[in-house]
Amino acid sequence: MVEAVRPGGHLLIANCVYPMIQCHIPPTFHLRYNLDRFCVELGLESLGGCDGSHTTRYRYSQIKIPNWPRLRTLEWRSKSLIPWWQLRQHHLSPGQHRMSVSILDPHDYPRKAAKRLALFL
Repeated sequence: MVEAVRPGGHLLIANCVYPMIQCHIPPTFHLRYNLDRFCVELGLESLGGCDGSHTTRYRYSQIKIPNWPRLRTLEWRSKSLIPWWQLRQHHLSPGQHRMSVSILDPHDYPRKAAKRLALFL
């Protein structure tokens, strides 16, 4: 795909590789976290995401001959670290978010907790 674009040209890549979508293959879930690193290795420069979409704009900034052994090493590393990223995202990050909210606005967090508690009573 990268070779089909002229240097300086743009690519729009839709990166929606989430496990809850049935059509995706589990061995590709690691791309959810590392697609940008692979794109840099292929000579692409990230220009940011498109609003309201899971699409990212890239510019083909430099011609690079793919270093396939390095890309395969990155792929192996990415696949082996996905259990840690998922643990961090689903279990550790929400706690960090709650802690940062309670530190920044200590009056806000007890109100939210009280609302949640009221739902169960």
